[in-house]
Amino acid sequence: MSLPRQLVIDRVPADFHPDTHVALGPWCFAGTEDMFPDWDTLSFIDPFEIAADRWTAAEACQALANELLDELWLEMNRKHGTAHDRRYWHAVLMPWILHLIMFSWRIYARVTAFVTMAGEESFRVGLVRLEGRIGFSGTRAFITACCQPCLFRTWLIGETVRRLAPSHWLLETVGTIAIPPVMADTSPPYTWRPVMNVHSMGRLEEVLIGLFVNLIPLRSNPPPLSLSPKISYLKDYFTNLFIDFSRMLMELTMPETFRSGFMALDANAGTTKYRYGRLHVTSIDWADDQNNFMLGHAIEAGERVVVVQHGGGYGWCNPVPDAAEFYYLHDHFITWGWTKQPSCRGRFRPLPSIMLSHNRNNHRPSNDEIIFVGTGMMPLQLRIDYSPSMIEYRRWKRRFMTALSPTVISKMRYRPYHVDYGIEDATWVRRFFPNIPIVDGVLQPVLFKSRLVVVDHPITTMAIALSANIPTIGFWQKDAWPLALEAESFFADLERVGIVFDNPEAAATKITEIWPRLESWWQEPERQQVRMAWCRRFAWADRWWWLRWLTALAEL
Repeated sequence: MSLPRQLVIDRVPADFHPDTHVALGPWCFAGTEDMFPDWDTLSFIDPFEIAADRWTAAEACQALANELLDELWLEMNRKHGTAHDRRYWHAVLMPWILHLIMFSWRIYARVTAFVTMAGEESFRVGLVRLEGRIGFSGTRAFITACCQPCLFRTWLIGETVRRLAPSHWLLETVGTIAIPPVMADTSPPYTWRPVMNVHSMGRLEEVLIGLFVNLIPLRSNPPPLSLSPKISYLKDYFTNLFIDFSRMLMELTMPETFRSGFMALDANAGTTKYRYGRLHVTSIDWADDQNNFMLGHAIEAGERVVVVQHGGGYGWCNPVPDAAEFYYLHDHFITWGWTKQPSCRGRFRPLPSIMLSHNRNNHRPSNDEIIFVGTGMMPLQLRIDYSPSMIEYRRWKRRFMTALSPTVISKMRYRPYHVDYGIEDATWVRRFFPNIPIVDGVLQPVLFKSRLVVVDHPITTMAIALSANIPTIGFWQKDAWPLALEAESFFADLERVGIVFDNPEAAATKITEIWPRLESWWQEPERQQVRMAWCRRFAWADRWWWLRWLTALAEL
């Protein structure tokens, strides 16, 4: 009698073969693609392949994270002898809690779907047991551990399997691991300024606008925002088994910044002088615990927090659970032109993007090249948001370049998006197109010198290219990259005038067609009108951005 196949839950072994092994997900092949170059032809079940399912799951994770925060924050006050309010604890704890819930639910839902698909087939699974709790120095260390092959991730996936595996599976304990607590990062606090860490704002600009902010009369905070009723009831989406599992994970994974390091970080943040009613303008780094402690104190002291959009996708992609929790719920959110996003509450104030304003109409082509820009490809994604499964996304790259004419592809350079522990990008492209040059280093100077930009995802690079008036072609799976309802007509116009396509072959055919007359095609009035309308809504750039900012800040 033959043994059941082995279910691989993290990295595949050297003797992996589909006849004897089954990989739970694409992450099992990260770092081993040279050994198994055809791994992406295997079938993987993905419970969030459909965009609507990602949307529902993301909102449910928000609801559950807030429910668990409600259970925890009073206990944290008792434990540390403090009296902070919920808004403080939301700023401090929510980045860790929400990402823990999203990541663990992504794994839990995949294992559940795999068990259902497997039916009566039995599997052997090697699992490890954990001794004690898990030591993370802070939120950033926790995030890093989720994104890379490590003992914590192996244990988490295995512990999920242990809870969901049917009785006919053979679960084998192959070892015990201990991940001891480490020292919390309690370095001295930042200098808290009224304007700080705003993306693309120079230091001198921060100082000058900060001086202006200090002259604005102090005002009361607007009423606090909360989750919409639709989202708040979605906690019923989860089973009690998963909710109890989440509580256990919170106890085991709480970073040391909220345990042994809490008193030092809280005291350090408390030494800063905050002013009731003053504006604090920033682009939040939600993984920075030190900044989150200071943000919590500022909120509690009554400062009016104004968060600034730092990249593309916000306002036109859905869902964005991290933005809804970490950015939109503050007193104001400065956008690149848009004014609302479905299922997200916020006081949205459209203003010119500083980054895009610096590069407005900055296209100065000095070569005959095409720059093809990709995005990061994480095989096990941390968040549940608008990002689709990356296997089909990568296949579209090959389909696109295969469909190009020899003349056009000879002009192309490829820019990968480098992420640690992602599936292969540039190396994979060079397998099929060995002569294509790879572009590294700072992207924007390369964009501005190129004759044409190609993007296969609707995020930041697209906004940079269109606002700089660079001839641009985009293509992606429309059902894989869901758009906000308010954005659909703007993208439909881009598609109507031949800037955006819903399949790679059509995009390649268009480039081959227009290449000899690219500049005149791009400057045709209707196409320029559509481009400018899109930019006014989603990529606003203005040479006098600072004047518009000063006027708006004075009115907030």
